[in-house]
Amino acid sequence: MRAVLWCNGQQPSAPISAGLVEGASCFGVDGGADRAAEAGYEVAQVLGDLDSADSDRWRGRTHKLVDQSSSDLAKSLSLLIERGYTEIDVVGADGGSTSHFLGSWAALCEAPPGAVIRLHHEDSVTHRVHPHDGEREFAVR
Repeated sequence: MRAVLWCNGQQPSAPISAGLVEGASCFGVDGGADRAAEAGYEVAQVLGDLDSADSDRWRGRTHKLVDQSSSDLAKSLSLLIERGYTEIDVVGADGGSTSHFLGSWAALCEAPPGAVIRLHHEDSVTHRVHPHDGEREFAVR
């Protein structure tokens, strides 16, 4: 199964997001749910501590992740892997301060094995490679 996690940072351009959501379940990471909906995508569920999502808009479609020792992105990645998602594409995680950017990479490190995770930027894609997930091949163009 494949999922898209839509974060509340710098929003992806249409060419970045258009092909990702097709055939995948789209989840909003807290306020990222509002951003995904504003971009015209259907959000299956809102994940996170729910401190920045429009609570009235998402009533009945939220999953509160209360552990404050990890970021909403890290908690969301772990939850989707627990649910059996084997491919997770993350958009909207760029922007803001350096600590926010590094926090996105830290979330990739915190996530358990069991899924291919790609963090999409405007000019590149960061691939999470977990040592317990076996070998990976990448085509460099």
